[in-house]
Amino acid sequence: MIKDIQAIFFDFDGTIADTEEIHFKSFNRVLEKFGLEISWQEYLEKYLAYTDQEFFKKISEEKKIEIDINEACKLKQEYTREDLKHAKPLPGVIEAIKYFKKKYPLCIVSGALKEEIEFILKNFGILDMFEEIVSGDDYDEGKPSPKPFEIAIEKMKKLGYKINNELCVAFEDSGYGIISAKKTGLLAVGITTFYSQEKLKESGADIVINSLIGPEEIEEKIKSLLKTRILEGDKVLLVSHKKNKTFLITADKKNDIHTHLG
Repeated sequence: MIKDIQAIFFDFDGTIADTEEIHFKSFNRVLEKFGLEISWQEYLEKYLAYTDQEFFKKISEEKKIEIDINEACKLKQEYTREDLKHAKPLPGVIEAIKYFKKKYPLCIVSGALKEEIEFILKNFGILDMFEEIVSGDDYDEGKPSPKPFEIAIEKMKKLGYKINNELCVAFEDSGYGIISAKKTGLLAVGITTFYSQEKLKESGADIVINSLIGPEEIEEKIKSLLKTRILEGDKVLLVSHKKNKTFLITADKKNDIHTHLG
């Protein structure tokens, strides 16, 4: 049976740092110049986990207005930079990162800019806890695409870490993040920073928690679930026993899902 976690991947905004409201306000400050404004609920439902580039491209398409995306991104980043020094870690984050760091390699996978991530992590005193940071600077296609996690995994492998996707964990606060992690074959832990347990489960979260408080208990939940994963060639079997029947759910390397009844 499989027990060991090989690596842990963390989203950043809304998972490690309480920064989503900072980004939301910065986006709206830019949109004001076009006579536009989005609500907090709209931001959470439609744009959370987008990179800056993806956000302004989507707004341009939906509102049918011309936006110089590069200039809009520069302005948004200026506004964001003003407030990042006030960013705070979410509950339990510092203790959890330090706990997991003693046992597993850690990596950030986020749509935020690397400059912003490093600035905040340095302020939190945990910048050196992460082996790699994959940011919105590293890819053109963000979550829910699997691309961010695929890039992160390749970077970790280049650093010499043995990475089997099915034995890695992703902590995410958004539905798009969960979907991205699952498409890459990772075990996904959803955090209810903004979304409900039901919403994160609908997106495919294997485990849902309220915060990173209590890393030992979180680790036990993850290991317990990993025990049901059996590697067989290129496939992963998820085993469930119910009413004297065995259900096998397999995910191949193309992430095609197959269900078997035995």
